[in-house]
Amino acid sequence: MNWINFIYVYQPPTQKKDILLKVMDQSYRPLFDILLNNQNAKINLSINYGLIEMFIKNNGEDIINKIKKLLDRDQIEIIDTAAYQGFFPLLPKNEIIRQIERNHNMNKTILGEKYNPECFFSPSMVYTENIFEIVKKLGYKSIIIDENAIEGEGSIKHDRIYKHKGLNVFIRDRNESFKIMSYPLDENQDLIEELYKSFKQDEFLITAIDGETFGHHRIGYEKLLFYIYSSYKINSLLLKEIPYLIENREEIDPKESSWIIPLPKESTFQRWYTKSNEIQKKQLELLNFAIKVINNSKFKTSDPQITSIEDYSLRTSEKTWLQARYILDEAEYQDQFFFSSAKPTWSIDLIEKGSYLLSEAIRLNPDSDKQDKNKARALYQDIVLTALKWQKERIVDKTSKQFFEDEKPEETSISTPKLKKKEYEAAIKNLTQNMINASNSQEYEIAQSFKERITDLNNMIKDLKLE
Repeated sequence: MNWINFIYVYQPPTQKKDILLKVMDQSYRPLFDILLNNQNAKINLSINYGLIEMFIKNNGEDIINKIKKLLDRDQIEIIDTAAYQGFFPLLPKNEIIRQIERNHNMNKTILGEKYNPECFFSPSMVYTENIFEIVKKLGYKSIIIDENAIEGEGSIKHDRIYKHKGLNVFIRDRNESFKIMSYPLDENQDLIEELYKSFKQDEFLITAIDGETFGHHRIGYEKLLFYIYSSYKINSLLLKEIPYLIENREEIDPKESSWIIPLPKESTFQRWYTKSNEIQKKQLELLNFAIKVINNSKFKTSDPQITSIEDYSLRTSEKTWLQARYILDEAEYQDQFFFSSAKPTWSIDLIEKGSYLLSEAIRLNPDSDKQDKNKARALYQDIVLTALKWQKERIVDKTSKQFFEDEKPEETSISTPKLKKKEYEAAIKNLTQNMINASNSQEYEIAQSFKERITDLNNMIKDLKLE
Protein backbone atom coordinates (compact mmCIF):
# COMPACT_ATOMS: atom_id res chain seq x y z
CA MET A 1 0.00 0.00 0.00
CA ASN A 2 1.37 3.43 -1.00
CA TRP A 3 1.07 6.01 1.77
CA ILE A 4 1.81 9.73 1.57
CA ASN A 5 2.13 10.86 5.17
CA PHE A 6 1.69 14.64 5.27
CA ILE A 7 2.68 16.11 8.63
CA TYR A 8 1.98 19.73 9.54
CA VAL A 9 3.95 21.17 12.47
CA TYR A 10 3.19 24.62 13.83
CA GLN A 11 3.15 26.70 16.99
CA PRO A 12 1.71 30.23 17.19
CA PRO A 13 4.42 32.90 17.49
CA THR A 14 2.96 33.85 20.88
CA GLN A 15 3.22 30.31 22.27
CA LYS A 16 4.33 30.04 25.90
CA LYS A 17 7.92 28.87 26.20
CA ASP A 18 7.17 25.98 28.56
CA ILE A 19 4.57 24.55 26.16
CA LEU A 20 6.89 24.99 23.17
CA LEU A 21 9.72 23.14 24.92
CA LYS A 22 7.34 20.36 25.90
CA VAL A 23 6.13 19.92 22.30
CA MET A 24 9.72 19.90 21.05
CA ASP A 25 10.55 17.05 23.44
CA GLN A 26 7.31 15.11 23.15
CA SER A 27 6.62 15.39 19.41
CA TYR A 28 9.25 16.96 17.18
CA ARG A 29 12.42 15.22 18.37
CA PRO A 30 10.80 11.74 18.54
CA LEU A 31 9.18 12.23 15.13
CA PHE A 32 12.43 12.96 13.33
CA ASP A 33 14.32 10.32 15.31
CA ILE A 34 11.87 7.69 14.04
CA LEU A 35 12.76 8.69 10.48
CA LEU A 36 16.49 8.81 11.17
CA ASN A 37 16.33 5.27 12.57
CA ASN A 38 14.41 3.91 9.57
CA GLN A 39 15.81 4.92 6.21
CA ASN A 40 12.74 3.58 4.38
CA ALA A 41 10.41 5.92 6.26
CA LYS A 42 9.37 9.14 4.52
CA ILE A 43 7.19 12.14 5.39
CA ASN A 44 5.93 15.18 3.56
CA LEU A 45 6.53 18.03 5.97
CA SER A 46 5.05 21.51 6.28
CA ILE A 47 7.14 23.55 8.71
CA ASN A 48 6.79 27.32 8.68
CA TYR A 49 9.64 29.76 9.22
CA GLY A 50 7.99 31.04 12.41
CA LEU A 51 8.53 27.62 14.03
CA ILE A 52 12.08 27.30 12.67
CA GLU A 53 12.74 30.72 14.20
CA MET A 54 11.41 29.50 17.56
CA PHE A 55 13.76 26.50 17.40
CA ILE A 56 16.72 28.83 16.91
CA LYS A 57 15.71 30.96 19.89
CA ASN A 58 14.98 28.01 22.19
CA ASN A 59 17.91 25.60 21.81
CA GLY A 60 16.22 23.62 19.06
CA GLU A 61 19.11 23.65 16.58
CA ASP A 62 19.32 19.86 16.94
CA ILE A 63 15.80 19.57 15.46
CA ILE A 64 16.84 21.73 12.51
CA ASN A 65 19.90 19.53 12.01
CA LYS A 66 17.73 16.40 12.03
CA ILE A 67 15.54 17.92 9.30
CA LYS A 68 18.60 18.85 7.23
CA LYS A 69 19.99 15.34 7.53
CA LEU A 70 16.66 13.83 6.47
CA LEU A 71 16.55 16.21 3.49
CA ASP A 72 20.02 15.02 2.49
CA ARG A 73 18.80 11.42 2.73
CA ASP A 74 15.68 12.27 0.67
CA GLN A 75 13.36 11.07 3.43
CA ILE A 76 11.56 14.40 3.72
CA GLU A 77 9.81 16.46 1.11
CA ILE A 78 9.19 19.99 2.34
CA ILE A 79 5.79 21.42 1.45
CA ASP A 80 5.95 25.21 1.36
CA THR A 81 3.55 27.34 3.39
CA ALA A 82 3.16 30.80 4.99
CA ALA A 83 5.83 32.18 7.34
CA TYR A 84 3.47 32.86 10.25
CA GLN A 85 0.35 31.00 9.12
CA GLY A 86 -1.76 34.02 8.29
CA PHE A 87 -5.35 33.32 7.32
CA PHE A 88 -5.23 34.08 3.60
CA PRO A 89 -8.91 34.99 2.98
CA LEU A 90 -8.50 37.90 5.44
CA LEU A 91 -5.26 39.18 3.91
CA PRO A 92 -4.69 41.34 0.81
CA LYS A 93 -2.79 39.77 -2.07
CA ASN A 94 0.52 41.53 -1.35
CA GLU A 95 0.52 40.24 2.26
CA ILE A 96 -0.21 36.67 1.12
CA ILE A 97 2.71 36.81 -1.29
CA ARG A 98 4.95 38.28 1.41
CA GLN A 99 4.03 35.50 3.87
CA ILE A 100 4.85 32.86 1.23
CA GLU A 101 8.07 34.45 0.00
CA ARG A 102 9.38 35.19 3.48
CA ASN A 103 8.73 31.59 4.47
CA HIS A 104 10.52 30.26 1.40
CA ASN A 105 13.51 32.60 1.52
CA MET A 106 14.20 32.27 5.24
CA ASN A 107 13.71 28.50 5.35
CA LYS A 108 16.03 28.05 2.38
CA THR A 109 18.67 30.18 4.12
CA ILE A 110 18.49 27.98 7.22
CA LEU A 111 17.82 24.52 5.73
CA GLY A 112 20.14 24.85 2.72
CA GLU A 113 20.04 24.05 -0.97
CA LYS A 114 18.07 20.84 -0.48
CA TYR A 115 15.13 23.03 0.49
CA ASN A 116 13.35 23.26 -2.85
CA PRO A 117 9.58 22.80 -2.40
CA GLU A 118 7.40 22.06 -5.40
CA CYS A 119 4.09 21.73 -3.53
CA PHE A 120 2.22 24.34 -1.47
CA PHE A 121 0.10 24.02 1.67
CA SER A 122 -2.21 26.91 2.48
CA PRO A 123 -2.67 27.28 6.28
CA SER A 124 -5.63 25.16 7.45
CA MET A 125 -5.78 23.82 3.86
CA VAL A 126 -7.79 26.88 2.93
CA TYR A 127 -8.60 26.90 -0.77
CA THR A 128 -9.96 29.70 -2.91
CA GLU A 129 -9.41 30.33 -6.59
CA ASN A 130 -7.53 33.54 -5.72
CA ILE A 131 -5.11 31.59 -3.51
CA PHE A 132 -4.65 29.03 -6.27
CA GLU A 133 -3.75 31.73 -8.80
CA ILE A 134 -1.16 33.20 -6.44
CA VAL A 135 0.38 29.78 -5.81
CA LYS A 136 0.50 29.06 -9.54
CA LYS A 137 2.05 32.43 -10.36
CA LEU A 138 4.78 31.87 -7.75
CA GLY A 139 5.86 28.76 -9.65
CA TYR A 140 4.68 25.85 -7.53
CA LYS A 141 3.87 22.63 -9.40
CA SER A 142 1.20 21.34 -7.05
CA ILE A 143 -1.06 22.21 -4.12
CA ILE A 144 -2.47 20.04 -1.34
CA ILE A 145 -6.12 20.53 -0.36
CA ASP A 146 -8.81 18.81 1.67
CA GLU A 147 -11.43 16.34 0.45
CA ASN A 148 -13.86 19.09 1.41
CA ALA A 149 -12.92 20.87 -1.82
CA ILE A 150 -14.55 18.32 -4.09
CA GLU A 151 -18.18 17.27 -4.23
CA GLY A 152 -19.52 14.23 -2.47
CA GLU A 153 -18.50 12.07 0.47
CA GLY A 154 -15.84 9.50 -0.30
CA SER A 155 -15.44 10.90 -3.79
CA ILE A 156 -11.65 10.66 -3.93
CA LYS A 157 -10.32 8.16 -6.43
CA HIS A 158 -6.97 6.87 -5.24
CA ASP A 159 -5.73 5.62 -8.60
CA ARG A 160 -5.21 9.02 -10.23
CA ILE A 161 -3.67 12.44 -9.87
CA TYR A 162 -6.08 15.35 -10.00
CA LYS A 163 -5.24 18.44 -12.04
CA HIS A 164 -6.47 22.03 -12.09
CA LYS A 165 -5.25 24.56 -14.66
CA GLY A 166 -1.91 22.83 -15.10
CA LEU A 167 -1.11 22.11 -11.44
CA ASN A 168 -1.28 18.75 -9.66
CA VAL A 169 -3.90 18.82 -6.91
CA PHE A 170 -3.22 16.38 -4.08
CA ILE A 171 -6.22 15.66 -1.88
CA ARG A 172 -6.23 14.70 1.77
CA ASP A 173 -8.43 11.70 2.63
CA ARG A 174 -10.52 12.85 5.61
CA ASN A 175 -11.70 9.40 6.63
CA GLU A 176 -8.29 7.77 6.77
CA SER A 177 -6.65 10.81 8.38
CA PHE A 178 -9.24 10.73 11.14
CA LYS A 179 -8.77 6.98 11.54
CA ILE A 180 -5.02 7.33 12.10
CA MET A 181 -5.50 10.25 14.51
CA SER A 182 -7.98 8.35 16.67
CA TYR A 183 -6.95 4.69 16.50
CA PRO A 184 -6.32 2.88 19.80
CA LEU A 185 -2.58 2.56 20.26
CA ASP A 186 -2.77 -1.04 21.45
CA GLU A 187 -4.48 -2.07 18.19
CA ASN A 188 -1.84 -0.73 15.81
CA GLN A 189 -1.53 -4.03 13.92
CA ASP A 190 -5.26 -3.92 13.15
CA LEU A 191 -4.81 -0.43 11.69
CA ILE A 192 -2.01 -1.63 9.43
CA GLU A 193 -4.16 -4.53 8.22
CA GLU A 194 -7.10 -2.21 7.54
CA LEU A 195 -4.97 0.19 5.52
CA TYR A 196 -3.31 -2.64 3.61
CA LYS A 197 -6.62 -4.27 2.64
CA SER A 198 -8.33 -1.00 1.73
CA PHE A 199 -5.98 0.09 -1.05
CA LYS A 200 -4.64 -1.65 -4.16
CA GLN A 201 -1.00 -1.63 -5.16
CA ASP A 202 -1.64 0.89 -7.96
CA GLU A 203 -3.43 3.31 -5.57
CA PHE A 204 -2.10 5.81 -3.08
CA LEU A 205 -3.45 7.34 0.12
CA ILE A 206 -2.77 10.88 1.34
CA THR A 207 -3.35 11.56 5.01
CA ALA A 208 -2.72 14.90 6.69
CA ILE A 209 -2.26 15.17 10.45
CA ASP A 210 -0.90 17.72 12.92
CA GLY A 211 2.57 16.63 14.00
CA GLU A 212 1.73 17.51 17.60
CA THR A 213 -0.79 14.64 17.62
CA PHE A 214 2.12 12.26 17.96
CA GLY A 215 3.47 12.48 21.50
CA HIS A 216 2.03 15.80 22.70
CA HIS A 217 -1.73 15.78 22.13
CA ARG A 218 -1.66 11.99 22.43
CA ILE A 219 1.00 10.86 24.85
CA GLY A 220 3.02 7.93 23.46
CA TYR A 221 1.26 8.05 20.09
CA GLU A 222 4.56 8.51 18.24
CA LYS A 223 4.85 4.74 18.69
CA LEU A 224 2.06 4.32 16.14
CA LEU A 225 4.23 5.90 13.46
CA PHE A 226 7.07 3.57 14.41
CA TYR A 227 4.78 0.55 13.99
CA ILE A 228 3.42 1.73 10.63
CA TYR A 229 6.86 2.51 9.24
CA SER A 230 8.15 -0.87 10.45
CA SER A 231 5.54 -2.77 8.45
CA TYR A 232 6.55 -4.22 5.09
CA LYS A 233 2.92 -3.77 3.98
CA ILE A 234 3.13 0.04 4.01
CA ASN A 235 5.22 1.82 1.37
CA SER A 236 5.73 5.44 2.43
CA LEU A 237 6.33 7.88 -0.41
CA LEU A 238 7.04 11.54 -1.09
CA LEU A 239 4.51 13.57 -3.06
CA LYS A 240 7.04 14.28 -5.80
CA GLU A 241 7.35 10.53 -6.46
CA ILE A 242 3.66 10.01 -7.20
CA PRO A 243 3.54 11.50 -10.75
CA TYR A 244 6.10 8.90 -11.85
CA LEU A 245 4.08 6.00 -10.41
CA ILE A 246 0.51 6.94 -11.35
CA GLU A 247 -0.57 7.38 -14.97
CA ASN A 248 -4.24 8.40 -14.59
CA ARG A 249 -5.07 12.12 -14.58
CA GLU A 250 -8.40 13.86 -13.97
CA GLU A 251 -9.23 17.55 -14.29
CA ILE A 252 -11.24 19.01 -11.41
CA ASP A 253 -12.53 22.41 -10.31
CA PRO A 254 -12.08 22.60 -6.50
CA LYS A 255 -14.54 24.63 -4.47
CA GLU A 256 -13.84 27.14 -1.71
CA SER A 257 -12.95 25.11 1.36
CA SER A 258 -10.69 24.38 4.33
CA TRP A 259 -10.11 21.23 6.34
CA ILE A 260 -13.02 22.28 8.60
CA ILE A 261 -16.59 21.53 7.54
CA PRO A 262 -18.65 24.77 7.58
CA LEU A 263 -21.90 24.90 9.50
CA PRO A 264 -25.12 24.86 7.48
CA LYS A 265 -26.21 28.31 6.26
CA GLU A 266 -22.85 29.77 7.28
CA SER A 267 -19.96 31.00 5.17
CA THR A 268 -17.13 28.60 4.35
CA PHE A 269 -14.72 30.35 6.70
CA GLN A 270 -17.11 31.20 9.55
CA ARG A 271 -14.73 29.71 12.11
CA TRP A 272 -12.27 32.54 11.37
CA TYR A 273 -14.62 35.39 10.57
CA THR A 274 -18.31 36.20 10.62
CA LYS A 275 -19.82 39.67 10.36
CA SER A 276 -22.04 38.99 13.39
CA ASN A 277 -18.98 38.40 15.62
CA GLU A 278 -18.12 41.82 17.05
CA ILE A 279 -14.71 40.65 18.29
CA GLN A 280 -13.67 39.39 14.87
CA LYS A 281 -14.93 42.58 13.22
CA LYS A 282 -12.67 44.65 15.50
CA GLN A 283 -9.77 42.24 14.98
CA LEU A 284 -10.07 42.59 11.22
CA GLU A 285 -10.29 46.36 11.50
CA LEU A 286 -7.08 46.42 13.56
CA LEU A 287 -5.34 44.03 11.15
CA ASN A 288 -6.24 46.14 8.11
CA PHE A 289 -5.24 49.34 9.92
CA ALA A 290 -1.83 47.91 10.84
CA ILE A 291 -1.19 46.74 7.26
CA LYS A 292 -2.11 50.19 5.94
CA VAL A 293 0.05 52.11 8.43
CA ILE A 294 3.14 49.91 8.00
CA ASN A 295 2.98 49.71 4.22
CA ASN A 296 2.40 53.47 3.82
CA SER A 297 5.35 54.47 6.00
CA LYS A 298 7.82 56.89 4.38
CA PHE A 299 10.61 54.88 6.05
CA LYS A 300 9.62 51.68 4.25
CA THR A 301 12.71 50.00 2.84
CA SER A 302 13.46 46.92 0.78
CA ASP A 303 13.35 43.85 2.99
CA PRO A 304 16.77 42.16 3.20
CA GLN A 305 15.12 38.94 4.51
CA ILE A 306 17.39 38.62 7.54
CA THR A 307 17.09 37.38 11.10
CA SER A 308 19.22 40.10 12.73
CA ILE A 309 18.29 43.64 11.77
CA GLU A 310 21.32 45.03 13.59
CA ASP A 311 23.66 43.22 11.20
CA TYR A 312 22.27 45.12 8.24
CA SER A 313 23.33 48.61 7.16
CA LEU A 314 20.24 50.77 7.50
CA ARG A 315 19.40 54.14 8.98
CA THR A 316 17.92 54.00 12.48
CA SER A 317 14.43 54.90 11.26
CA GLU A 318 14.59 52.20 8.57
CA LYS A 319 15.68 49.61 11.12
CA THR A 320 12.78 50.63 13.34
CA TRP A 321 10.37 50.31 10.41
CA LEU A 322 11.75 46.86 9.61
CA GLN A 323 11.21 45.80 13.23
CA ALA A 324 7.59 46.97 12.97
CA ARG A 325 7.22 45.13 9.65
CA TYR A 326 8.46 41.87 11.17
CA ILE A 327 6.11 42.25 14.14
CA LEU A 328 3.26 42.70 11.66
CA ASP A 329 4.32 39.49 9.89
CA GLU A 330 3.95 37.57 13.16
CA ALA A 331 0.74 39.37 14.11
CA GLU A 332 -1.05 38.11 10.99
CA TYR A 333 -1.21 34.60 12.45
CA GLN A 334 -4.63 33.01 12.13
CA ASP A 335 -5.09 31.67 15.68
CA GLN A 336 -6.34 34.97 17.09
CA PHE A 337 -9.32 34.82 14.71
CA PHE A 338 -9.94 31.08 15.01
CA PHE A 339 -9.98 31.26 18.81
CA SER A 340 -12.34 34.23 18.94
CA SER A 341 -15.12 32.40 17.11
CA ALA A 342 -16.41 30.48 20.16
CA LYS A 343 -17.52 27.88 17.58
CA PRO A 344 -16.41 26.17 19.78
CA THR A 345 -12.75 27.29 19.99
CA TRP A 346 -11.97 30.11 22.41
CA SER A 347 -8.83 31.56 23.97
CA ILE A 348 -8.55 35.03 25.49
CA ASP A 349 -4.79 34.53 25.59
CA LEU A 350 -4.51 34.16 21.80
CA ILE A 351 -7.03 36.95 21.19
CA GLU A 352 -5.14 39.37 23.44
CA LYS A 353 -1.65 38.52 22.19
CA GLY A 354 -2.60 38.82 18.53
CA SER A 355 -4.24 42.20 19.03
CA TYR A 356 -1.34 43.40 21.14
CA LEU A 357 1.17 42.54 18.40
CA LEU A 358 -0.86 44.45 15.82
CA SER A 359 -1.08 47.52 18.03
CA GLU A 360 2.62 47.20 18.90
CA ALA A 361 3.59 47.20 15.20
CA ILE A 362 1.72 50.49 14.77
CA ARG A 363 3.27 51.96 17.92
CA LEU A 364 6.77 51.03 16.80
CA ASN A 365 6.36 52.30 13.24
CA PRO A 366 8.64 55.40 13.09
CA ASP A 367 6.12 57.76 11.47
CA SER A 368 2.95 56.63 13.23
CA ASP A 369 1.41 59.78 14.64
CA LYS A 370 -0.43 60.15 17.94
CA GLN A 371 -3.78 59.57 16.26
CA ASP A 372 -2.61 56.26 14.74
CA LYS A 373 -1.24 55.03 18.05
CA ASN A 374 -4.36 56.05 19.97
CA LYS A 375 -6.62 54.33 17.45
CA ALA A 376 -4.56 51.12 17.60
CA ARG A 377 -4.54 51.17 21.41
CA ALA A 378 -8.29 51.80 21.55
CA LEU A 379 -9.03 48.89 19.19
CA TYR A 380 -6.74 46.60 21.19
CA GLN A 381 -8.48 47.52 24.45
CA ASP A 382 -11.91 47.19 22.87
CA ILE A 383 -11.10 43.70 21.59
CA VAL A 384 -9.84 42.50 24.98
CA LEU A 385 -12.69 44.09 26.96
CA THR A 386 -15.28 42.64 24.58
CA ALA A 387 -13.71 39.19 24.96
CA LEU A 388 -13.86 39.52 28.75
CA LYS A 389 -17.48 40.61 28.47
CA TRP A 390 -18.26 37.54 26.36
CA GLN A 391 -16.88 35.33 29.11
CA LYS A 392 -18.55 37.18 31.97
CA GLU A 393 -21.96 37.21 30.28
CA ARG A 394 -21.55 33.58 29.14
CA ILE A 395 -21.83 34.54 25.47
CA VAL A 396 -18.96 32.12 24.79
CA ASP A 397 -20.89 29.24 26.34
CA LYS A 398 -24.08 30.12 24.47
CA THR A 399 -22.29 30.44 21.12
CA SER A 400 -20.45 27.16 21.64
CA LYS A 401 -23.68 25.38 22.60
CA GLN A 402 -25.44 26.78 19.54
CA PHE A 403 -22.56 25.57 17.38
CA PHE A 404 -23.17 21.95 18.39
CA GLU A 405 -26.94 22.29 18.10
CA ASP A 406 -26.61 23.65 14.56
CA GLU A 407 -24.64 20.62 13.37
CA LYS A 408 -26.83 18.24 11.38
CA PRO A 409 -26.21 14.54 10.68
CA GLU A 410 -26.05 15.13 6.93
CA GLU A 411 -23.38 17.81 7.28
CA THR A 412 -21.44 16.01 9.99
CA SER A 413 -21.35 12.82 7.95
CA ILE A 414 -19.33 14.51 5.22
CA SER A 415 -16.31 14.43 7.51
CA THR A 416 -17.34 11.37 9.51
CA PRO A 417 -15.20 8.25 9.14
CA LYS A 418 -17.09 5.14 8.11
CA LEU A 419 -16.44 3.32 11.36
CA LYS A 420 -18.47 0.98 13.53
CA LYS A 421 -19.89 2.06 16.89
CA LYS A 422 -17.24 0.10 18.84
CA GLU A 423 -14.50 1.93 16.91
CA TYR A 424 -16.01 5.29 17.84
CA GLU A 425 -16.25 4.18 21.47
CA ALA A 426 -12.60 3.08 21.43
CA ALA A 427 -11.64 6.48 20.03
CA ILE A 428 -13.68 8.21 22.74
CA LYS A 429 -11.93 6.13 25.42
CA ASN A 430 -8.52 7.17 24.11
CA LEU A 431 -9.49 10.82 23.77
CA THR A 432 -10.89 10.84 27.31
CA GLN A 433 -7.60 9.59 28.73
CA ASN A 434 -5.72 12.22 26.70
CA MET A 435 -8.08 14.91 27.99
CA ILE A 436 -7.35 13.82 31.57
CA ASN A 437 -3.59 13.80 30.90
CA ALA A 438 -3.70 17.29 29.39
CA SER A 439 -5.78 18.62 32.28
CA ASN A 440 -3.41 17.11 34.85
CA SER A 441 -0.53 18.88 33.03
CA GLN A 442 -2.50 22.16 33.24
CA GLU A 443 -2.72 22.32 29.44
CA TYR A 444 -6.34 23.35 29.58
CA GLU A 445 -6.71 24.52 25.95
CA ILE A 446 -5.58 21.10 24.75
CA ALA A 447 -7.92 19.41 27.24
CA GLN A 448 -10.78 21.54 25.93
CA SER A 449 -10.04 20.49 22.34
CA PHE A 450 -10.20 16.81 23.39
CA LYS A 451 -13.49 17.47 25.17
CA GLU A 452 -14.92 19.03 22.01
CA ARG A 453 -13.81 16.07 19.89
CA ILE A 454 -15.40 13.66 22.39
CA THR A 455 -18.65 15.63 22.16
CA ASP A 456 -18.46 15.45 18.37
CA LEU A 457 -18.07 11.67 18.41
CA ASN A 458 -20.89 11.12 20.90
CA ASN A 459 -23.16 13.25 18.73
CA MET A 460 -22.13 11.26 15.66
CA ILE A 461 -22.99 7.96 17.37
CA LYS A 462 -26.43 9.33 18.24
CA ASP A 463 -27.17 11.17 15.01
CA LEU A 464 -25.93 8.43 12.68
CA LYS A 465 -27.77 5.78 14.73
CA LEU A 466 -24.73 3.54 14.83
CA GLU A 467 -25.02 0.01 16.16
